[in-house]
Amino acid sequence: LNMSDIFGIAKSGLQAYKEGLATTGQNIANVGNENYARREVNLAEVKSASADILSISPSSSYGVKVDGVVRAFDQFIDVQLQKASSGLSFSTSQTLILEKLEQVLRPGEKTVANKLQDFFATLSTVSQDPSDLAARHIAVDAGRAVVASIKNVANGINDLRELVSDSIKGNLSDFNKTIELLGSVQTEILGNAIPNRTPNNLLDQRDAYLKTLSEFADISVDYLKNNSVRVSLGTTGQGQALVDGLNFKKLKLQN
Repeated sequence: LNMSDIFGIAKSGLQAYKEGLATTGQNIANVGNENYARREVNLAEVKSASADILSISPSSSYGVKVDGVVRAFDQFIDVQLQKASSGLSFSTSQTLILEKLEQVLRPGEKTVANKLQDFFATLSTVSQDPSDLAARHIAVDAGRAVVASIKNVANGINDLRELVSDSIKGNLSDFNKTIELLGSVQTEILGNAIPNRTPNNLLDQRDAYLKTLSEFADISVDYLKNNSVRVSLGTTGQGQALVDGLNFKKLKLQN
């Protein structure tokens, strides 16, 4: 090797590790970004393409180069995270609705059951002395209290039903918007001629949209070799296909 070769090797090393430091800086800058996947720099040896076989050993090399910046991504962990997100979202929503339903059906000591007990107690008093007008008035008031309590429960259940309906409509709208955004990102991903050169920010967006979808519904995700995904309803993957290639479908609410 001559001096120019040595300087070339040194230059390639400096350039490669400069990019490595830049990638590390990018990781540090995005440490609080939950939609960012940590990057790693792959280094590869630079081989001579036109070396003189009489003067240079075939094992000779000419430095190092950056052979791509890859994301720290584990498909298995991502799928498990999606399932966990779906389960947590469902449990959280269910707990919220059940707590509100309990408040409607059991509002402290003023439940329908308590009102009924009071009403039958006043009827028992009236039966002992039907001529007692005061006892009769108390029984009538107790009956009205039962009716009012039943109406309050019915109104509370109707309000809760409207709350659930509005929540479903809002979630469905957000779900469909996310499907549309995921479809747009997938179109960009499939537009790359070389799959392993797909920009990492597109893959980050893809995974962020998948996480959002999993918070709205149980989904099954298949990661394909061209960096696209196939998304189906249901964790078993036997449901309707929502995103497949360049095609995506939205959901509708049936009354």
